[in-house]
Amino acid sequence: MPAVRLAARVAAALAVTATCAITSPPAQPPLTDDQRLVAALPAAVTAPAPGYDRSLFGDWQDLDGDGCNARQAALLRTLTEQVTAPERPTECTIVLSGRLTDPYSGTSVVTDVEHIDIDHRVSLRDAWASGANTWTEQWRLEFANDDDNLVPTFPSVNRSKGGRGPDQWKPSAGKAAECTYAAGYARTKARWELGVTDAQRAALMKALTGC
Repeated sequence: MPAVRLAARVAAALAVTATCAITSPPAQPPLTDDQRLVAALPAAVTAPAPGYDRSLFGDWQDLDGDGCNARQAALLRTLTEQVTAPERPTECTIVLSGRLTDPYSGTSVVTDVEHIDIDHRVSLRDAWASGANTWTEQWRLEFANDDDNLVPTFPSVNRSKGGRGPDQWKPSAGKAAECTYAAGYARTKARWELGVTDAQRAALMKALTGC
């Protein structure tokens, strides 16, 4: 083969190689710890389990014996600029009002506690459909009072979220709020060995990208 033709073929091959290198898809970033946690969660059925009722999870309880039930404890740890009732020996410090900076909407308002809801980040309905329907009454009571899953928020935000999971709802306050919500949701599901649907898993993986 003449040297000129050989050189032309080599040059063409190098050009193709260079083009392939330029157009190759970029390497995928490694999964975060929370994304690996999501990937390891068990699979849950798509359809909600029948028979859910809020009463199956009981009322607010003082499971750690500190004198405050779970709602009162969530308000105490979350609100700033608190106005409290006079302290009484061995009883819970009652918060009457304070500033709530809502982690879901980003709104910050001083308000009476009667105007604050306590959301279950993993809702009770979601928990029921993903494994809690097989639990004992005591387990459901403990889940409903799990402080790490309780989020003080405004009633309008709580109603908009309802029993929805991350595939149907996300915070409106921006990416940081979305990251916090998705990570907390995944950790609660893992801690209580609850499953996620395919749609929930995909939504969580997307929400946790870039966190």
